[in-house]
Amino acid sequence: RIELFLEVGLGLTSGQGSNPQVMMQASDDGGKTFDAQSMRGAGALGQYDARVEWYPCGSGRMRTFEFTFSDPIPWRILDCFVDVQAGSN
Repeated sequence: RIELFLEVGLGLTSGQGSNPQVMMQASDDGGKTFDAQSMRGAGALGQYDARVEWYPCGSGRMRTFEFTFSDPIPWRILDCFVDVQAGSN
């Protein structure tokens, strides 16, 4: 599980930015190529309890994640939490 801890609820009242989205892509080769984007909402205006999280997130020794932000709002990244579980070979 990955949770991107953002200051949420900063969407605009209308138009572009009224439904801000965060896109995550994963790579199994250290960031050379990425899979399809997975989108999560970052809270419309006033939705201060929104959580931006993805699960399950796959596995791999070289697993790398990339985040892209959709709209012209103030994006404030505070932290990122990752829950991992050791696998077996």
